[in-house]
Amino acid sequence: MTHTPRTRTHAAPAAEMARAQELVNHGAYPDASAICARLLKRHPKVAAIWGVLSAAQVGLGDTAEARRSAQKGLKLDPDSVDLRLRLGLTYIAEHRFDDAAGEFRKALALQPDRQWTIRCLCDALTRLGRHDEALALLRPHVEGRPWSPGLGLAYLKCCVATGRFEEGLKLAEPLIADTTMPSQPRTVMLFQVADCFAGAGMFDRAFEVYTLANECAGREFDPVRNRREVDRMIQAWTPEALAELDRPKRRTDRFVFIVGMPRSGTSLVEQIIASHPRAFGAGELDCINIIASRLAGSGDGPTYLHQLDRLTPRALDAGAKEYTEALRKVAPGAEIVTDKMPANTRHLGLIAAMLPQARIIHCVRDARDTCVSCYFHDFHGAGNAFAYDLENLGSRYTDYWRLMRHWKRTLDIPILDVEYEEMVADQEAQSRRLIEFVGLGWDGRCLDFFKTKRLVKTVSAEQVNKPMYRSSIGRWRRYERRLGPLLERLPAEALRQES
Repeated sequence: MTHTPRTRTHAAPAAEMARAQELVNHGAYPDASAICARLLKRHPKVAAIWGVLSAAQVGLGDTAEARRSAQKGLKLDPDSVDLRLRLGLTYIAEHRFDDAAGEFRKALALQPDRQWTIRCLCDALTRLGRHDEALALLRPHVEGRPWSPGLGLAYLKCCVATGRFEEGLKLAEPLIADTTMPSQPRTVMLFQVADCFAGAGMFDRAFEVYTLANECAGREFDPVRNRREVDRMIQAWTPEALAELDRPKRRTDRFVFIVGMPRSGTSLVEQIIASHPRAFGAGELDCINIIASRLAGSGDGPTYLHQLDRLTPRALDAGAKEYTEALRKVAPGAEIVTDKMPANTRHLGLIAAMLPQARIIHCVRDARDTCVSCYFHDFHGAGNAFAYDLENLGSRYTDYWRLMRHWKRTLDIPILDVEYEEMVADQEAQSRRLIEFVGLGWDGRCLDFFKTKRLVKTVSAEQVNKPMYRSSIGRWRRYERRLGPLLERLPAEALRQES
């Protein structure tokens, strides 16, 4: 029986509440928070305001305050499904997934058929690795129609995670045929359907659906512009130009930059280092890109800095200070901090000039496996727009390879190549080599990297929580006859020998 929430005697102005919620939905969290603060001065006992404020505070990154706001709202209205969900979502933001699951279960008891609540509970369970439990929860709700795209997606993810590909494929063809779904959720759904086909060994059909998903995403990338930018970088950043720069004297030997193409093993390498008790894995930071954008005088988006006359001692020192202070905030006690932004390949000249004690780890994987893995993943943003088209992938990979080859000849800071295939073949030897390079003593916990509990926000999150495996090596061969537009553009020296 659905529980009817108690009647609230205090009502906030509907227009202001709606405006605050709209601002939250559009990411304008400071404005939403300000409206809620004003409303609460006049209506402190209206529980719903605390829920909207909590959502805004999560968006602002203040998860502790968000949790307290949701709890204050629940004291006023313990039967509110929305506030139970809001509290659960703050626990998700704090990585307290058991607590989140508990709140979502309470919300589900109050309103058993609400699909958003079911989806939230499944999210918490899958984050805890309890995929079978999540699948059992979902099954009764997807056996018949209608169900939301989000619920269908959660079901498909659980089917893939538990190896129940045939079960997931029962939804496949109707989902593929449903062109009424908005492009963004349809794109995500198609990628997951393709994963089911691939898991079931139906590689031709999987590739067709991956292609459909990439086309549905509709990302735009200009390979000609990218090539020209890389050409300008190579022309500008010469050994002579770098030698003439007056570099900061600030010591920055805590910083290790992990770079490479997406899907080349950067998350794995960071996880191994972050498993060392004296290291901290900061993930994909945008700090260097922000500094480069400012120095280049450009706006948002990818920046190729080739105006070296702007790198004055004052500008470089300010940038070094800004970066150092930013990383001190995220890892105040760590001896080594890693910045795992793959696209920092385009900023290695700036990094060498601004942070001369930094170390660079370059992750390398067979170009074919790397690009196929990119093509089979939805990156959800414009930063990897090249990944949605085979020709663009080949062009972008070649430009990245040219630029990295130039940096190795030009820069005077240490650069270590870590090959994914070698890491898989001899995990301990390669892990020891990695830890030695960053300047730490060996610690056996680096071999059990998958046991290290830390938030990984990339598409590789599930992989780094498992022991190392070989199954992704040579994966491209399953699709070789369809990869012509990619293969003809890749540099031969980027192709690894399979063992």
